Amino acid sequence: MKKIKRTAVIVLLAVLVLLLSSCTALVQGFENEELRDHTDVMLNAVLMNDSDAAYTLVSDICSKTEFEPVFEEMYNLLKGVEGYELKLISIYKKSNFDNGKSVTVTDSVYEMQTQGKKYVVSVQKRSDVEKLSSFYITPYEKTNLYYTGVIQNMKGASFLQWGFLLSNLVIIALMVFALVDCCRHKIKLKPLWIIIILLGALSLGATITGTSFHFNFNLVWFAAYNAFVRYGGGQVTVRLVIPWGIALYFVLRHWLIKKDKPSISNGENVTEINEQSVQ
Repeated sequence: MKKIKRTAVIVLLAVLVLLLSSCTALVQGFENEELRDHTDVMLNAVLMNDSDAAYTLVSDICSKTEFEPVFEEMYNLLKGVEGYELKLISIYKKSNFDNGKSVTVTDSVYEMQTQGKKYVVSVQKRSDVEKLSSFYITPYEKTNLYYTGVIQNMKGASFLQWGFLLSNLVIIALMVFALVDCCRHKIKLKPLWIIIILLGALSLGATITGTSFHFNFNLVWFAAYNAFVRYGGGQVTVRLVIPWGIALYFVLRHWLIKKDKPSISNGENVTEINEQSVQ
């Protein structure tokens, strides 16, 4: 039986490792080769400052006069870059009707790694256009893929962001204190209250962009913590964790702790009481 359990655990861990390591490979398995080729041609034309070669990819959607300032902006952005690596990070394909015709639109987003700097390249291909229908290059730090205010990245974080992050230490301290107090005393339904202290939390969040506001909440604890997150694209997310389990424990603590009733503990007291009764 022990061997079977050990084998099952090893197999489960192996499956989890394969699933986690294959997420990127899964996305890249859906890559559109034609769109990737067009992306490479455009990037190489920009790096070589060849606007004519670049324009052939978008000649169906704009004039050369309209394209020139856009090309110049892309060239200045990548000026000095000698080589790059592209990694597909998302791809989206949809179909809709335009003037009574079915049109398929494919959007791909690539992470472009150069010498010490990253960019995000967004490319679109429509079935009614011969080559590209849109092409954008954005510095990685100016996209929503880049963010500060989380444990993984506090570089350049503001005082407010540090305040939100450090406030989690207060919650952790209260949780530890409540757990120790619960374990030290005789508490009614102690196992249940330990679970409530550990898991009883409400996560409130709000995401703010230039044009919208979204509010959400979730009954979670693990992987949730107070944070004020700023994204490179201008989006802001505020997240607050309310540990209602800890608060409820301290409010009901007086009624939860079992109090021992006074009782006669030894025979001497009993004997003394009997003697006094006889006299």
